[in-house]
Amino acid sequence: MLGYDDIPMSAMTHPALSTIAVPTLEAGRTAVAMLLAMIAGSDITPQRVLPAQLIVRATSGPVPAVIEKE
Repeated sequence: MLGYDDIPMSAMTHPALSTIAVPTLEAGRTAVAMLLAMIAGSDITPQRVLPAQLIVRATSGPVPAVIEKE
């Protein structure tokens, strides 16, 4: 299982949820800057890639071994 946004509750669940942390403040600032540029009639880059970080917790790991029945 994997969450998104690294909310504080994801570390408190059992098992602790692995998640993707995204820079929400930077995303908001970028969106506003792009909107203001569009309103002003400027050309903008239609796509921006912001850094994200994988936070590995208990829900990530190797696939469990399959136990074969005899």
